[in-house]
Amino acid sequence: MSMGLHAEDTKTNQSAKAPLPTPLTLDAAMQSVDQTHPDLIVAQSQIQISNAKLLQADSAYGFRAFILGEARYIEPSRIALDQSQNDSRVALVAQKRLYDFGRTANAEKAAMAEIKSSEWFYKNAVNQYRIAVMESFFNVLLADLQFIRDNEEMSIVYINYDRTQMRNELGQRSDIDVLESQSEYQKVRRQVYTSRNMQRNSRSQLANVLNRPGELVADILEPKLPEVNRPIPEVEPLQEQALSNNPVLIALRAQVEAAEKRVSAARAGYRPTLAGEAQVSEYNRIAGNYNEWEASLILNVPLLNGGKVKADVAQQQAELIRLKAELQKAEMDIQQAVLDNWQMLDTLRIEREEMQALLDYRDLYLDRSRALYEMEVKTDLGDSMVEVSEARLKLARAKFNTALTWARLDALLGKEVYPVEENKQ
Repeated sequence: MSMGLHAEDTKTNQSAKAPLPTPLTLDAAMQSVDQTHPDLIVAQSQIQISNAKLLQADSAYGFRAFILGEARYIEPSRIALDQSQNDSRVALVAQKRLYDFGRTANAEKAAMAEIKSSEWFYKNAVNQYRIAVMESFFNVLLADLQFIRDNEEMSIVYINYDRTQMRNELGQRSDIDVLESQSEYQKVRRQVYTSRNMQRNSRSQLANVLNRPGELVADILEPKLPEVNRPIPEVEPLQEQALSNNPVLIALRAQVEAAEKRVSAARAGYRPTLAGEAQVSEYNRIAGNYNEWEASLILNVPLLNGGKVKADVAQQQAELIRLKAELQKAEMDIQQAVLDNWQMLDTLRIEREEMQALLDYRDLYLDRSRALYEMEVKTDLGDSMVEVSEARLKLARAKFNTALTWARLDALLGKEVYPVEENKQ
């Protein structure tokens, strides 16, 4: 996985994408999950930042070389052999820290822990992104079902309105009846326009979450969603699994580890540093104490630092306390989230059974209404068709909410959300 993403590369990738398949399936939508989506780029950039911190920590033991130039004008001693006043020199200096008694080692460990944290946050971001794709995909399906239901109702209400007008002309219905029918028709007509707008809006949201703004899919297939019928285990093992495997908790624990290492690194500011230095010099004048080259071991033992080290240690300790509290809060929140989703699965199971029974009843009632209509017996065929469409909408919403709840629970447990190879449609 490449982390070197730039704006130009992102635009090139978007222009090179193949069009979304028609009709679009949930598997195809998941396979088109785009690593260049802004949400994932933000998470990727944090990994790059953590890698840069590791390079920065490693650089403490790196070689440093520079040219040192000194332009000096002096008044030489009367006993000096060289009475010239230009005491300038140029030197090539090479330095390397040899040991700093734990400062760099702890900084490197902190950076490596931050890399681990960023990688786990990225894993969580991918799961949340896949959940967003699923939710946007389901919203398109629900918008279509809502439009079908509302459009059928508008057809029925318009027929009633038209009949009322005709009977009014024959003197069989009053003007009040006509206005009442017209008002009902206009109300349902407004709902149809709202549903039609939601069809476009939901498709726009799906295009955006797939990082294909403006590419609105026309046709979309309802997935089979085998996970809807997964058995629901006991909640306690799920909570224990979440505490062990949740990517956010793992990332926060790595951040706590990094903070502990930063505290140790800050405390190492009280300790000495040992460095090596070599330099080759060229002098403008000659003096007995000037050397053409020299090599040194430099031991720097801090005595007074103006309270800087103490302040650094206090700052890092405060950060450690904050991260520990954040981790403790996250553990409680995730345990509660597991319980909430577990209870929601049980509620949705009952809701699906209710909606399935309602749909079976509405289908059978529709068959009876259709049979009566064919026998030219007065019937509520139109209303029955609307009720069937509404029952299908409610059952689909219950199924989609179940799939989303399982996806959220899988994400809490540290599992991959909707692995495509296991969900062939």
